[in-house]
Amino acid sequence: MSNIIHSAIAPRIEEETKNQQSTDSKGNLAGSSILQKSGNGLHHDPLLSREELGDRWGLCVETLKRWEKSGKLPFLKIGKQVRYRLSAIQDIEFGSEVLS
Repeated sequence: MSNIIHSAIAPRIEEETKNQQSTDSKGNLAGSSILQKSGNGLHHDPLLSREELGDRWGLCVETLKRWEKSGKLPFLKIGKQVRYRLSAIQDIEFGSEVLS
């Protein structure tokens, strides 16, 4: 991951996002999840919307779109909506921690 992403999110790592079924102001499903296969069977991997990730990292939606387009930020396209796997976001966050 780019140093730009690391420096932008390192100070903003928050508690894990809870999986809540609600809608945002545009009526999009927020806090949805996707079933993923793992070594121990299936598990739910919560999904974040652009707005949720922008709030989490303190970034605007346009920045996230640029990072998606450049390949710096992994995303899922579900219909017309973009979602981010929480596990992928946490991998980026944990990879950006600076140990002294």
